[in-house]
Amino acid sequence: MNGIPILRSGSDFKQLSYIEARKSPDNKKWTFEIIRRDITTAVPEDPTTAEIVSSLSSSLLKKLDKPIGYSSVDLDARFSVSPRPFPQITDLQTVRTAESNYGSLICDLMRFYYGTDIALMAGGTMRGDQIYPAGVLKLGDIISCFPFEDPCVVIKFSGRALLSALENSVSKLPAQEGRFCQVSGLEFAYDPMRKEGDRVRWVRVRGEELDLERRYSCATRGYMARGKDGFESMNVETADVEEVISEEHGVLISMIIRQYFLSLKVLSRWKRGTSVCRLFEGLHRHQTTFGCLSQRTVPEEEKHGEGTESSEEEDDIVEKEGSSPVKGKMSTEEEMRLFELKKRVARKWEMLTKEGRNLRRNGAADVNVDWCRSVRPQVEGRINIVSS
Repeated sequence: MNGIPILRSGSDFKQLSYIEARKSPDNKKWTFEIIRRDITTAVPEDPTTAEIVSSLSSSLLKKLDKPIGYSSVDLDARFSVSPRPFPQITDLQTVRTAESNYGSLICDLMRFYYGTDIALMAGGTMRGDQIYPAGVLKLGDIISCFPFEDPCVVIKFSGRALLSALENSVSKLPAQEGRFCQVSGLEFAYDPMRKEGDRVRWVRVRGEELDLERRYSCATRGYMARGKDGFESMNVETADVEEVISEEHGVLISMIIRQYFLSLKVLSRWKRGTSVCRLFEGLHRHQTTFGCLSQRTVPEEEKHGEGTESSEEEDDIVEKEGSSPVKGKMSTEEEMRLFELKKRVARKWEMLTKEGRNLRRNGAADVNVDWCRSVRPQVEGRINIVSS
């Protein structure tokens, strides 16, 4: 600015640095003096800037304050923790050195959304740097944690390229860099004490040992699919990587999360005041035609329940559910497969909603949200820290 370089210190403008550079009299050597300042509440706001920010964000803040979901457990999006994780600590939750329950949840959603074998997401994608306490999640929480505008994409690459990507993921530890990956559809172990490029000890994809020659489909960020942060083995411009869904057709992570919570809310409207299995009570009588849930006539009190509000967006989704996704006459095998799938979904949702009722009885959910109580991601051993 005006010929003066301005440098950001740290991440998310938490620090600023003032640098003075001096050249020696013989013009052969430079000396630098660096003064670093933390940006805290002790630093007063500039009144003019604060007024501008307030005028621009007042309407936006109302939207960001809107509840969109509910978690039964704390969601860990921290960059780092103390003490440092090496070499003994294996029960750590932080997005840049170990498995995070929040990172696992998002990777699961990416993989499910696109129907891929696996999902990889650099931990630096998550910018919240905090634990989101159990309870209501607001739109602002999602946007602040996932602010990036590059969409999710789908690529296909070899097991050898996947191994290289995982090696890159753990290559800079103990530095807590954003390249460290959260994963879905796979488990792996790494040894942070080994030399860079030889830290991954084993990898299993969907329960099977990694096949270096097999090609796997992977949901990931467009940023990583461009080879950024050292993920050259995932670069769609290389011969080994096939681009299945490009950035032009991908969906933002924040949108995938919002659609997920909305789908839970719509499903919850059908379970209010009744057993979920009752919604499927007529399925066994129909061996030739299978429609969606909304084809069954449900009393209004079962649809909405006391105190449940429906938005135009939700009504839109329920209305679209009324037309069967099955085109034409299905084979007997297809009918039975769909029938079994619906029964499994009913049993699982019944179990999860019972869990939600138990939470309410135990006083763990004293908030005015009556949906999405099944969201409780756990650390599952997807990322393991080992020592030689």
